[in-house]
Amino acid sequence: MHHPDRSPALDTLDAFAPLDLGFLLPWETPDYGEVCLAAGLEAAETGYGVLLAVDSSISRYSLVTRDVAWVRRLAFSGISAEALAELPLPAEKFTVLRGWPGEWAAGGEGLWGISRPAQGNCG
Repeated sequence: MHHPDRSPALDTLDAFAPLDLGFLLPWETPDYGEVCLAAGLEAAETGYGVLLAVDSSISRYSLVTRDVAWVRRLAFSGISAEALAELPLPAEKFTVLRGWPGEWAAGGEGLWGISRPAQGNCG
């Protein structure tokens, strides 16, 4: 199984523009263990928050954090795509992985494994 490339530790995430956000949560993602394995992530009990981002060359990256509450606050704030792209990101919170979750597994079909909460659903 191919693991996505990890970017070296970065002091800033200014090179990335998040386009959307989602969650990899064990209680919502049927293949949670496989998604984590494919990404080279530990299958954390509390799951992960994920920002789906691009760089200046439009290459896809996933900014993954164990701080699910931080990403959940963004999701419930109703943040627009434009505001999300301009959001200052605390580099110490994120692991940067090349590609989006659907690209980490054989076949790379869609964005499986990512869920965006419905308003009022605190998961």
